[in-house]
Amino acid sequence: MAALAKKIVMASSMAAVSAAIAIAALYFFADGVETQRQSILSGDAIIVIRTMHSYLPGVFIGAIGVLLFALALLTFLYKEAVYKKMLIYCNWTCAIGIASIFVGGMGINYYWHDAARNHGYVKCGVTDRVSTTKMHTSYWVTNRKDCNDPKLAQLLSYPSGERLKMANNYLMNRPDY
Repeated sequence: MAALAKKIVMASSMAAVSAAIAIAALYFFADGVETQRQSILSGDAIIVIRTMHSYLPGVFIGAIGVLLFALALLTFLYKEAVYKKMLIYCNWTCAIGIASIFVGGMGINYYWHDAARNHGYVKCGVTDRVSTTKMHTSYWVTNRKDCNDPKLAQLLSYPSGERLKMANNYLMNRPDY
C-alpha cells in the first residue's frame, strides 16, 4: 500500500510541476509578446528587442507532454492498456515541444526583426558602438547614424528600461536630432 501511495504522490507531483511550468511559459510568453509589441509601436528613437520568450511555446508544448505522461502514469496504476496507448501521445507531444523550441525560436526572432524593420527601425550591428553581447537582445534605431553615437553607447552599456528611457531622452533633446 505504501508503494502505491508513493507512486501516486510522484505522478501527482510530476503533473503539478509540469502544469505549473506550462502556465508559467504561457504567462511569460504573453508578457514578452506584449512588451515587444509596445516597444515597436512606441515610435521611440531607439528600442531593444529581446527575444528570449521565443522559446516558450515549445516549452509549453513539452510541459503539456510531460503532464500527459504524468497522467498516463496515474492511469498505469489502474489500467495498463490505457497507459500504453497514452504513452505514444506523450512521446509525440514532447518531441513536438522540443522541435518547437528550435523552430519557434527562429520564427519568432524573424517575426520581431521584420516587424521592427516594417516600422522604420534599423538594427545596430555587432561592429557598431551601440551593440550588446547578449544573444537574445538587439538595439534598433530609427536613424542609422545613432548606432555609432559614443554618448548613446555609453548610456546603453547595459540594456535596462531606465537606461533606454535616458537614451531616448538624449536622442530627442540632442541639437542635431
